[in-house]
Parts: sequence; structure tokens; C-alpha cells
Amino acid sequence: MDKSFQFENITIHFPDAVINEFWFRVDAAEKLNTETTEEAVRLIKKRMKLQGIRNVFVDPESDGVSFSSKSGEKIFELAAIVNEMVSSKPFHYEEYQALFREEITNYVPKKGQSFTIGDFVIVPIKDAYGIMQIIDKHEGDAICILFNIFFKSEAELKSFDVNLFTQDNVFSAIGLQDWFLTDYTFKVLRKNAEPLAKVIYNNRRNRLIEESVPGLIIGNLFQEKLENESSELILKNEKKLKNIEWCY
Repeated sequence: MDKSFQFENITIHFPDAVINEFWFRVDAAEKLNTETTEEAVRLIKKRMKLQGIRNVFVDPESDGVSFSSKSGEKIFELAAIVNEMVSSKPFHYEEYQALFREEITNYVPKKGQSFTIGDFVIVPIKDAYGIMQIIDKHEGDAICILFNIFFKSEAELKSFDVNLFTQDNVFSAIGLQDWFLTDYTFKVLRKNAEPLAKVIYNNRRNRLIEESVPGLIIGNLFQEKLENESSELILKNEKKLKNIEWCY
């Protein structure tokens, strides 16, 4: 669970293994009673300029806006401004500031999990554990092959033998958004193994590297395979095996 600080109407999030910045998000249009987010952002930026707040990234979306910065102090100052703009309720700025500075001083962000091509990764599912291997990295995704070998417990995982995992055991290939590895959603079981396959790069369309999925889809794939289902999801990603070539 990420570290955060509640400052009146705003939750300031601290840097973690995935996002290396302080940030907060607010439904600016609703809070400032403007017709659009863009109009609300203009009002906030005007106050930022008056207060001399710079080097804060502003990311407007249709349903809100996020603010982020490497500097916790700048994010706190901006949060104070937004609090003033969205509520007439007074608050004790100095008390919040002292508490926030204490939180920053004592906070040590968790390091993200390191991973590389060849690593075998654990995917926990209902009553079992699936295994996949990273065979490539592409634009923020980990390209993986999935095996139809399952372990029933963490104790069984200790008997993991890389030699059991061969081309014959692979049932799918998929691109995983790599922050699911960075934040330890899926843990590396065995590092620096030789990859069983590599991605084919050519001028043809390659859905394996074009499409990436969140961790939930990976879990569903393994669960359906464990239950011997021949689902549309499995068949779709099985077809992506044509975009790899085997190393052995």
C-alpha cells in the first residue's frame, strides 16, 4: 500500500517503487465549479504563477487533473493553494506543514523489484502458482511466455527446476505492463536464466509487442489454463506465439 498524507481535501501520495514523485489528483472542475477541467486548470495555473510554483507536472484529464513533482515541498504548497480554492473552511497551514515535513524526513521509499530478460516469474492464482519467463523488454512492457506447469504451494516452488520448462510447455505469449513486476505483484523466482525464445522483429504487424495487458489478464490466462478451458482469451494469446522463435 502506498504512503500518503491527508491534507484537508487532498491526498498527497509519496514516491514508491513505480511512481518516483510526489503527486495528488483532484476533480478540479467539480471542486472549482467550472464547466471544464481545462478552465479549472487555468485557474490553478494562474495561482501557481502568482505563488512562484514551478517544475510541477500538470496532467489534465476529462474527469480530473494530477499534479506531480520530485519536490514534496512544492506539491505541499500547491495542495495548500488548491485547498484554499476549493473550500472556504480555514485550516492550520503551519501544523500540516510541520507534520508533512516530519513524514518526508522519516520516509524511505521502497525499491522496485529488478528484473531482466531470462527471469522466471511467479503468478499467484486461485489454489496454485503459474510460471512465466521474460523473453524481451519493449517500450515499458515485459514480453513473456507462459507455461502450463503449475505449483500447488510455496513449498513446491522451492523445488523449481528450470530444466522442466521447455517449448512443449508453453501455451501463450503476452506483453505485460512492467510495473506489475516493479511493484512485486509478480515476484521473480529465478534470475538470469537463458531465455527459451526471442521476439521476431520484422516489418510485419506484431501484436505481441503492440498489445500489453495488466496483471489481472495474466492471472485469468493461467486460471483458465489450469481449469482446462479453451477460452477466447487463451486462443488469442496462443496466436501470438507465431511472433517468437525458439532459442533451442
